[in-house]
Amino acid sequence: MSEFDVAAAAVQAALDAGATYADARVMQRRYEAMAARNGEIEDLGEHGDAGVGVRALVGSGWGFFALADLTDGAARTAGVTAAEIASASAQVARGAAHLLPAQAVTGSWSNEYAIDPFGV
Repeated sequence: MSEFDVAAAAVQAALDAGATYADARVMQRRYEAMAARNGEIEDLGEHGDAGVGVRALVGSGWGFFALADLTDGAARTAGVTAAEIASASAQVARGAAHLLPAQAVTGSWSNEYAIDPFGV
């Protein structure tokens, strides 16, 4: 599944569970580390994590839920759970939530570097 498919599955699950609004964020991070002493490499490591977070609105209650898993099942579970939390929150929320129309946004981020690490 692509990141877009994961987010779409999460949002659709929240809407199917009763949310009037839902959005999802998919994150994938990768870390690399190296330790050296006196010119000798002592340790090399690589670690990554990924997950999907869902925000849902039911009535005037918001619900948030996230899972560290990018499978279709996890995305749908996150969406349904966010909607269930929103529904419970609506029982004690005060006032109505009014959302303004907005265009969908897709983005990415990368860090600047002085030397291309892949060119070294």
